[in-house]
Amino acid sequence: MVPKLDAEWAEAVSIHLDVRNGAAYLMLRPMIWIKPLSMREAATDFIRARELKRYNPQANAILGAWIKVLLGDVGRGENSTVTAFGDGDYPVGFTINTQTAFSRTEIRNAG
Repeated sequence: MVPKLDAEWAEAVSIHLDVRNGAAYLMLRPMIWIKPLSMREAATDFIRARELKRYNPQANAILGAWIKVLLGDVGRGENSTVTAFGDGDYPVGFTINTQTAFSRTEIRNAG
């Protein structure tokens, strides 16, 4: 529960497809979900306080967890294929690389 409000909160992820320089990117952004949604504006201070404490290692861990839940292995540049409507008239497939913006530093430091 969000303190002082009649609202619940949960960790969530925002998913956005973006095209830049002719390449498509699936953007994942960890966020705080407020239920009911009509209470989100009243919970702005609560959300800000939670997100301000997320420094790079914590933000990377949360993002990595979401990638693992949604796509599988994370951070080593593996490709994951997501398909929709495989049996339909217009099948769609995407190959998604699981490397995050934080991964290069981790790979460099691991070696």
